[in-house]
Amino acid sequence: MIRTKKPKIEIDRQALVYLHDKVLPRSITEPLPEIEFQCCEYIRTCEEFQGGPFSGEGKRKKIGSCTSDRFGNYIFNFSKSENPHLESSLFNLKLNKDCAFQFMPDILIQLCNKENNEVIHETVPYWNVPLFKRINICFPKKKLAALEDIICDEDDINLSESDAELILV
Repeated sequence: MIRTKKPKIEIDRQALVYLHDKVLPRSITEPLPEIEFQCCEYIRTCEEFQGGPFSGEGKRKKIGSCTSDRFGNYIFNFSKSENPHLESSLFNLKLNKDCAFQFMPDILIQLCNKENNEVIHETVPYWNVPLFKRINICFPKKKLAALEDIICDEDDINLSESDAELILV
């Protein structure tokens, strides 16, 4: 058996970094002050409980809303009912999952139009959120354009991608 050496391929890492910076757009974030967010609990489908990918077909239960301050930060406090979680916890025990870990809710953050309560943008779920957690959220600028007429009448507020913070207590 004759073994031949594989040719070595040399990679110019600096050139790759340069191309990466030129090809991929950079995100620009700014605070999104005084915006109302709606928080929902996401109840996973059977496939998602069994380890499948997020489908978005699970039930949503509104657990409250909050408004960001002038710096784009907000604190959201919620209380949960035990019955839906008890059912999902018992289901997870059958799947040999940790009940205490799965007992924590899955949270979705929604940006809604105040006039007709239509959901403009929804984040993917934050799985198993503990009682106190910081979550940074970005809303795309295209989605915020729908709110521009509703939010402000002045030209000095620039709506851009946002980096709002959610702190669950």
